[in-house]
Amino acid sequence: MGTLGLVAGIAGILSLVVGGGLRKVDLKKGTAEGGGTPSKVLMGTGGTLLALGIALTIVAAANGSTTTPNAQPPATAAGATSSASAPLSTGHPTVDSPSIGPVAASPVVAWGPRILTFASPNISCGLTRADMDVPIVNGDNMDHHDLEWAPWCDDGGFQVDASGKSLNRSSQLSNPDPVTCKQDAQSGNLPNTYGNDLHIGETFCLLTAGGHVVWLQLTSKTGDTDGPTLAFTAIAWQAP
Repeated sequence: MGTLGLVAGIAGILSLVVGGGLRKVDLKKGTAEGGGTPSKVLMGTGGTLLALGIALTIVAAANGSTTTPNAQPPATAAGATSSASAPLSTGHPTVDSPSIGPVAASPVVAWGPRILTFASPNISCGLTRADMDVPIVNGDNMDHHDLEWAPWCDDGGFQVDASGKSLNRSSQLSNPDPVTCKQDAQSGNLPNTYGNDLHIGETFCLLTAGGHVVWLQLTSKTGDTDGPTLAFTAIAWQAP
């Protein structure tokens, strides 16, 4: 039943209870259609209006307390995210972390840096030899010889010995690294080099029989000019 029908029904019932019906009043004649005095007619009219007001009040209260069935919450726009689950914004664009590639391992130092001295031999065509894997210069029980200093021999000088793989001048005068030193050593063998051909500060690279790369820098020459005692600062790495 609609709201207007409900209002009319309730108003009709209350009108009967109050006891007044709506009548047409002729004020000049002082009578009402169907009889009765004006005061009674007005009382009946007032009762009807009162009944109508009560009916409207009841209907309004009923409508206010009624919950629409299957009520749904306000629809959320497609693709919208609630504030509880949305990520906080900093107001700045997101910057990806730079990709970090693999870090190269540091060279493994086998020994050094240390001072190695090659004494001038006291006899004709004498030799000063060194095992540069240990290192030992002119020591007893050396397994092999990588370098020799033979200033008095015709086919001598400062050179790689039989067990050494290669010896050559180095392009690195300071801060040597094993990769470059290995390349320098493999670039060719140093020819027979005598005292007058050796100069303070120059550098050499050696590949040893035991798999090391050795960098040497001549730091001093003492004694006889043709056959001096040589001192080197040297460092060795495992061959890269």
